[in-house]
Amino acid sequence: MFIAALARPITTVNSVVIFDGKIDIFPFIEEVAVKRSSCNRDAGVIETKPLLSITKEVIREKLINHILPAIREKWSEDGCKQIWIVQDNARPHIANDNAQFNLEAKKDGFDIILINQPAQSPDMNVLDLGFFDAIQTLKDQIAPRTMKHLVKAVNKTYDKYDRKLCNHIWLTLQ
Repeated sequence: MFIAALARPITTVNSVVIFDGKIDIFPFIEEVAVKRSSCNRDAGVIETKPLLSITKEVIREKLINHILPAIREKWSEDGCKQIWIVQDNARPHIANDNAQFNLEAKKDGFDIILINQPAQSPDMNVLDLGFFDAIQTLKDQIAPRTMKHLVKAVNKTYDKYDRKLCNHIWLTLQ
């Protein structure tokens, strides 16, 4: 499972790219030491494992420690500082009045607001409209066999994702 941050790309009239719209994508994984030896690896080797339980605390940690810093890093200095993060109504997502998130979201002159999309409406989420399907298709062409290779493949396809397709998905949403 991954959490992604995507904004509408910004280009000039002359097709010069100011911002490609891709903020970042983060996996829900953990690095753990293997407890027992096997024919494939020794005990103590670090292995990448998926998080088996995604809770509100895990989501809040990803938002505060990964998504918000990535937004601040990639956002234009002269861009609008009011940003809306749209999340679906999955149970582990945090409420829009989460005090810890709201405190972090107001730093550095930003006004980042959490918004929940209406229930049962994936057509209101730009990621569900085509972005995740496109990433899935590109990732399947690589056919990773391990979790580490899967994360690497998803990051590679995210980086290669065309900003024009990203813009088309935003136009579909509008």
